[in-house]
Amino acid sequence: MKKIIIALIVLLLAAGGSIGAFLYAKNKKNEDDKAAERKKNDKILFDFDSHDINKIEFDLADGSKYVAELDDNSKWKLTEGADFIVDQDYFTIICTYVSSLKAVNSYDMDEDKLASYGLDKPNVITLFSDDNTYSLNAGTISPTGDYYYISLDDRDKVYTIEALYGSVFQTNHLMMRSKHLIPYTDSDIAGFSVKKDGKEVYSLTYDKESSTWSLPEEYSSLPLDPTLVTSEKTTMTRLVADISNMLEEYPKDLSKYGLDKPEYTAVIKSFDGTERNLRVNTKYDPNNQYSCIYNEEDDVVMLLFTNDISFITNTPKNYISDIMEISSINKISSLDYTFNGVETNIVINTDENNLNVNGQSIDLTNCKSAIKNFVDALTNVKIADVDIYAEPELKDPLLTAVLHQSEGGDVTYQLTDAGNDLYYVFINGKYSKAVTGKSTLNGKNSVPYFFDEFKVAAGIE
Repeated sequence: MKKIIIALIVLLLAAGGSIGAFLYAKNKKNEDDKAAERKKNDKILFDFDSHDINKIEFDLADGSKYVAELDDNSKWKLTEGADFIVDQDYFTIICTYVSSLKAVNSYDMDEDKLASYGLDKPNVITLFSDDNTYSLNAGTISPTGDYYYISLDDRDKVYTIEALYGSVFQTNHLMMRSKHLIPYTDSDIAGFSVKKDGKEVYSLTYDKESSTWSLPEEYSSLPLDPTLVTSEKTTMTRLVADISNMLEEYPKDLSKYGLDKPEYTAVIKSFDGTERNLRVNTKYDPNNQYSCIYNEEDDVVMLLFTNDISFITNTPKNYISDIMEISSINKISSLDYTFNGVETNIVINTDENNLNVNGQSIDLTNCKSAIKNFVDALTNVKIADVDIYAEPELKDPLLTAVLHQSEGGDVTYQLTDAGNDLYYVFINGKYSKAVTGKSTLNGKNSVPYFFDEFKVAAGIE
């Protein structure tokens, strides 16, 4: 019996040792888990809904202060510090980054080292919601360039955050202001015009009542393609410069950018009565990638890709349809066609299925397609170019067609030699600004070709 008791005691002692070891290990793990959780939580600097923020204050290292607030349209506007249109995306990014900001590492606060972190004179950024305030002190970038240093007023630590986030907190004037070329949306633009060397190249105006775009009266013969205008307008409202290409605010000397006497100037007008006047130097960049632009109203110089600002170097041709429709066979009752000194009069009577060619009656049955092809070729002029500076005389026309319409009066269409196998297009005695090419008078798709085809089909010598 005594031996049994001794054995039991030994077992209990052994068991007690095992339980103690187990409890020690368990407590150690709990402490380690809590330490890991504290360390993890220490790296979570902020955790809130970015959409709750309605005000941001910037107290910058240079002593300047800016305040931005959301207006009734949920747009950020400066209410203190400056008066310029702000970069909506930048303020949204500030809210987004701060709301879920995490540290990479942390260090004990040492007042003697604050200057080395740039935290002796930091940028102080404070975000406000209806219920809370969130503030951080943004310092400088680390020697390796991988991190930025920041601190929080309610924590006795210096933190490093990823450079991507930290760079956003290096706030300055240019970062806050809009980097759009113009502050308008698609629906704001009432018109735009461009001059080259002081001479107007083109001017486009939108009429809200008729929902149409138009060129000035002297271009009224040209067939404007509204889709081309709309596309260009959409592009210009989306032009945004990179922060590194925002060259200067409030410039005193435009000559260093070649903008004191610019090659191009442009005016973009809004329905609210405001406008933006632009000066453009397309030759600023020796690599021919960028153009330098000065926005007079916003008083800022920026660089944009030259290919993106095509509206500056465009001409009316860029907004014109390829075909100028002078009339159509459905509108024409008769026509007088003169080419190479030979005049032909054609009377079209579709109701009686009849044509009269120079007094000769022709059954329309056998030449219906042929007369249509000829009239289509004659009345749909292919535009090869738009020459706004030419001032040709209406002299020795190579082709003349007088189109007698059932409604709308007569239309006289004439071509004169423009050289290089090109022809100036005259409508009712006025140069239309349009130039047509060689194929109009020569080759298988030319007007004379389809006229000869019609004569064959109609049995005319």
